[in-house]
Amino acid sequence: MKESSPTLKNRKPSVYIFFALYCLFGALILGESAVPSAVSATQSNSFASALAWVVNLFSPSIEGQSIAPKSLVQTGDTTLLSPAEDGTPRIALGTTSLLTFQVAYPEKGQFDFYDQAYSVTRLVGEEGAFDLLPSQNTASNVISLRVTGKEVASMPYELKVTAGKLSADYSFYIVDLPRPNPTQYDASIAKTTLKVGESEVLDVRLKNPDADTPVHRSDWYLRRYYDVSKIFSTAPDFVSSDPSVLSLDTEGMLHALKEGQVTLSSSEQTLQVTVEGSLTSSTPSFILAKANEHVLCMNDYDFLAESDSKGNITSYFSRSDKQVYWTTLYGDFGTDDLSSFDSSLVFSSSDSRLARVFPYTIDPVSQTPSWRDALGRPACQVVGYRLPKNSAGMVQITATSSSKASQSLTLEVTQAIPNGPQDGSWLKTSQGKTLSGSIELSSNAQLFLVGDFTPANTGNKALHGVSGDSSVVKILGNDSATLVLEGVKEGMTNLVVSSLANPSLSVTLQVSVKNPQVVNESNFDSIASFLRKAAGHFTLFLVSAVIGLIFFNLFFADPKKDWLGLSLGTGVGFLLAAFSELIQYLGNLWFSFGRSGNWADIGIDTLGYAIGAFLCWGAILLIRLIEKKKKAAKGPSVNPPDA
Repeated sequence: MKESSPTLKNRKPSVYIFFALYCLFGALILGESAVPSAVSATQSNSFASALAWVVNLFSPSIEGQSIAPKSLVQTGDTTLLSPAEDGTPRIALGTTSLLTFQVAYPEKGQFDFYDQAYSVTRLVGEEGAFDLLPSQNTASNVISLRVTGKEVASMPYELKVTAGKLSADYSFYIVDLPRPNPTQYDASIAKTTLKVGESEVLDVRLKNPDADTPVHRSDWYLRRYYDVSKIFSTAPDFVSSDPSVLSLDTEGMLHALKEGQVTLSSSEQTLQVTVEGSLTSSTPSFILAKANEHVLCMNDYDFLAESDSKGNITSYFSRSDKQVYWTTLYGDFGTDDLSSFDSSLVFSSSDSRLARVFPYTIDPVSQTPSWRDALGRPACQVVGYRLPKNSAGMVQITATSSSKASQSLTLEVTQAIPNGPQDGSWLKTSQGKTLSGSIELSSNAQLFLVGDFTPANTGNKALHGVSGDSSVVKILGNDSATLVLEGVKEGMTNLVVSSLANPSLSVTLQVSVKNPQVVNESNFDSIASFLRKAAGHFTLFLVSAVIGLIFFNLFFADPKKDWLGLSLGTGVGFLLAAFSELIQYLGNLWFSFGRSGNWADIGIDTLGYAIGAFLCWGAILLIRLIEKKKKAAKGPSVNPPDA
């Protein structure tokens, strides 16, 4: 008599057991997806540490070697000015050029490391001529060098970058800031109708010197390289059609002398100005006052404008970190009524290499400047300019009226002193990890340290390290932004790391150096990442697939329906993977969990499920084949005769 197919009532208990396990693993997958990044990383690192201990317990120490570079090539130069006739780069006085050098290495063994020590040497030019600020990206093996021009010379300066036994030379001129030609700027006037006796600034906005330049350069950026004041000096670019009606002085100020119509013209553009009526009173005396107490710092110029991810400027003189990086000055005439007299002022800096004067506001879209504050008073922003490693100094800001009366203020320009938490958490690895009081390092490994200092406009981020025993731990890149610790031999020593600009900011670490094993400091992060992906989600989905296929096989109990179990299981696996990534995405979106959902992980998880399902199905087919052969070996069964 033919057996009836299983029903919900007569199925074996094992069906329900595997169904419960299947649901449990699905819950684990979805629950793990809701765990924040920090907790998830801690779990995987703990698991990886335990596995590393087991692997290293049964493997001997492995000695490595330092691999010297095979090539050193200059790959970048941000010098904006065109080169000299002989092809030598030109750096504008007071500006900084970023030079990059790519270091290439031969292939190394798993436990070897690259010799990333380098040095920069002056060949021609003392410290007073130009500044050098080297740094290093140890991940991409790029050496960066900032060169700041401080002294004009007719002969080129020279320097040398050395890595291993290789070197690269760089020659450059330092030249005075050139005068922009008429094709390099646009001029505008805030008020095109003036009264007799009134003055107004002829504003200039610099634009890209080359129309084919792929990167947009804003006015504030280009003022590093060009001296706008030279437009109004000897042989000014703009000419008044009637100087007796409207004159233009060497400071870029227009003066209305009598009623009439005037055309201001250059070789590239014309501007119309009308003079009508007259002021009713003479200009009173004024004082130059500060609207805030910000002490100018040498890196403030880099904080003048904020931009979005595409490089578009979103704001001038207003930053999202709410910090003040410039000093606001205004002319105080002792009255709120500025309409009856000429209240225009021209602001200037005694040394534009220390501090530069900008309008009070600049529109981020049109870049239209305004030299008056919200109360209508003449005002400006003074921005610290000179970059790190220059000596601090004093600068005088002068405001001059149309009657040549002037007032001055002396401001200090200094460096923003590096600061950080007293617990030493400001010292981090180049991957952003905070260091504890002790470090373990392999004898063929390197560790790269950087300073995460406050405030944001800290200029000199260089570190200085002292090793208690350089035969155990060697320090490379001292007095630069990246400090390299290199394990030399087994042992233990103390290491003191401090800020070069603020030696009181110091951290003492105990470094233990061991001969490297299969899993060590140099490869632990990649192993932990692999375990998180491969031994984590991939394996979890694979095991879920095995349990799921066993459940579907028991549930249907019909070999002809294997395809249905495979299809349903793979579909469930895909949905689990999709919901897992969706939970991660929403968790980061709503709660900033630090995780993200992506299609690649869905593919990895689904692949793990599919592989597990097909492996299990293959095992089931093999079991069925074995059982079939066993039955065939016993021969056909004989039914007993009817009674």
